Amino acid sequence: MCEMNKKQTNRPVIAEPDDTSGLLGHEIDNEKGGERQKKFGWATVDQYIIFDLEATCWDGPRDESQCSEVIEIGAVKLDASATHIDTLQTFIRPTINPVLSAFCIDLTSIQQNDVDHAPSFSEAMDTFAQWICKGSTDIMLVSFGHYDKNQILEESKAKGYSGDIVRLLDNHRSIKHDLADLRKVRVRGLKRTLRMLGIPHDGTLHRGIDDAMNTAKIFRVVFDEWKEMVIRRQSNG
Repeated sequence: MCEMNKKQTNRPVIAEPDDTSGLLGHEIDNEKGGERQKKFGWATVDQYIIFDLEATCWDGPRDESQCSEVIEIGAVKLDASATHIDTLQTFIRPTINPVLSAFCIDLTSIQQNDVDHAPSFSEAMDTFAQWICKGSTDIMLVSFGHYDKNQILEESKAKGYSGDIVRLLDNHRSIKHDLADLRKVRVRGLKRTLRMLGIPHDGTLHRGIDDAMNTAKIFRVVFDEWKEMVIRRQSNG
């Protein structure tokens, strides 16, 4: 049953996950996504979606039944000049392990009644994709690391979901890794990165909407040099 996060260790999945592990691979629209990127490229993106998710987690060793499921998505929509347009936040109801662990509640501040009557994974992902595409066709998704993208793809595969978000994630960047390339430094957690850039941390750590808002602040601060880098890489093939 549980094919998600097989490569992860027993540490909590939200607390600084390994950004390079866990992607099981999704074959839906891979070729189409590649054609889409070639068609408009990074230089013509007119909206950026900065997003973060929280997922079920446990303290200590995990057994086979303890599969991470998304329980919150927070997202910020920016225009082509990185100006704020809109925000989205939704809780999501886990179905494999519907009862949140005490550790998860303490870490994220998300309560059981927040998720009990929330949309299902497929419903929330449909809403997320519709919100992303509203008013734009040339979109890039950005998160702090690859974990958020990978978790959505893993859970989509495990639950047999093939909605538009899978295709949209073909055009994704990790600002954490791009920032490391830009500044030639080792980029660690979100809060440390904010401190490194002299940006105040707002809200609650490990809440999807607050982490998305803080990631958007990082993105806006480095936007000009980041865009120059990705355009240069595109032009170099």
